[in-house]
Amino acid sequence: MAQNWRLAWIGFDSFLFISLISTYLSESRKSIKKIPFAITSATLLVIDAWFDVITSRAGSDRDLAILLALTIEIPLAIVLSIYAKKSVEKAISENKEK
Repeated sequence: MAQNWRLAWIGFDSFLFISLISTYLSESRKSIKKIPFAITSATLLVIDAWFDVITSRAGSDRDLAILLALTIEIPLAIVLSIYAKKSVEKAISENKEK
């Protein structure tokens, strides 16, 4: 296993956290930046779920990784993707009205 494995995960999880916070803050400020932040967050959640599952040890570690992927990470990624799509549609609609 890589020597900097723990550091890599800390960095990735930090980036994911920053992306999720940025999505929330941009929505609370009604900023158009919410769209790329939501897409980035959704993508990072799917990547996180994938690597958690494939790098976990067989047994209870993998079972937990699969459970978290199926109940939290993937559903949240889907919600964020739908949110981004609807935000794009709303922005286009509002632009047409101008």
